[in-house]
Amino acid sequence: MEIYIEQAEKHIQINEYHANSMEDFRSFWKDFQSKYIGFTIDFCYHNCSVPIDFMMEINAEVLESCIETRLSHEHFKPTVELEPTIVTEENFIEFARLHDEAYPVTSGMYWTSERIEKDLNHWLIYMYYSNYLLMRIGSDTSEIYTI
Repeated sequence: MEIYIEQAEKHIQINEYHANSMEDFRSFWKDFQSKYIGFTIDFCYHNCSVPIDFMMEINAEVLESCIETRLSHEHFKPTVELEPTIVTEENFIEFARLHDEAYPVTSGMYWTSERIEKDLNHWLIYMYYSNYLLMRIGSDTSEIYTI
């Protein structure tokens, strides 16, 4: 399990939390709730089962789900020749407009354009007219958030 706490944003992301029993889930949740009153908490599960009973018990909502797929470099073949624009500080406002239309603040998407702009050097964003690919570049892996 990994826990990421953003004090200023009052946001927590918990990755791959599992327990041996519902009692263990409940104990963890009770303790966590008392320590982080007023925080938004996202439970994320990557390539593993989700404890559905626990999620239902705490009234968690599914915001998004995904299926991980991999395409190795040797098998990648572009279908058309595109010349996308790479988003930089200079043209960020154009991307922000598209992103905010697709994911308004009320959508629940954590990565708002404001948050992305604050940490733009950790993102690779390609735009092609009104389409874009949003990829977060991590230390070990990169993750595509939106196509």
